[in-house]
Amino acid sequence: ALQESEVRYRAVVEGSLQGMYIHQNDCVIRFANQALVRLFGYDSAEALLGQEIWVLVAPHERTRLEGYSQVLLQSEAASSHYEWQGQHRDGTPLWLESLVSCLSWNGQTALLATVIDITTRKQHDEERRKTAYEIHDSIAQLLVSAQQHLETCDALQQDDATLAQRHFTLGHDRLQR
Repeated sequence: ALQESEVRYRAVVEGSLQGMYIHQNDCVIRFANQALVRLFGYDSAEALLGQEIWVLVAPHERTRLEGYSQVLLQSEAASSHYEWQGQHRDGTPLWLESLVSCLSWNGQTALLATVIDITTRKQHDEERRKTAYEIHDSIAQLLVSAQQHLETCDALQQDDATLAQRHFTLGHDRLQR
C-alpha cells in the first residue's frame, strides 16, 4: 500500500504542468519537481536542491518575496497567490504566478510554492494595453481636430463662406475617420 501511495504521489507531482518547490526559513530549495526544472532551464532537480530560492527570482523582486515568505512561515495557516518576475537559468526574465501554502517538511514548517509561467499572457496584456492607448490617442486627436475645424467654420460663416465650407468639410472628414 505504501509503494502504491508513493507511485501515485510521484505520478501527480512529477506529471504536473505546474512547477513546485519547497523551502523553509533558510530559503534553501528542499524539493523541486520536473516542471520547475524545465521552467527555469535546469538539467535536473538535483541541480536546484540546496540552492537558495533567489536563483529563481529576479533581483528586484527579492525583498517583496522575502516579506511574503516570512509572513507565511510565521502564520502557518495562510496561503498566498501572487504574480512575480523570475529569471531563467540563462538570465531570461519570466513572469510567473504562484500559489504558496504552508506545510510540514521533515518536522519543520515549510512553504510549498506552485509556479506557472504567465510570460506570454503578460506580453499579450501589454500589447493590448499599447493598442488600446494608440487607438484612444488617435481617436482623441481626430476629435480635437474635428472640433477645431467646426469651431473655425462657425466663426467664419458670416465673413468667408468658402473658407467656412472648407473647415466644415475638414471637420466632417475627421469625424468620418
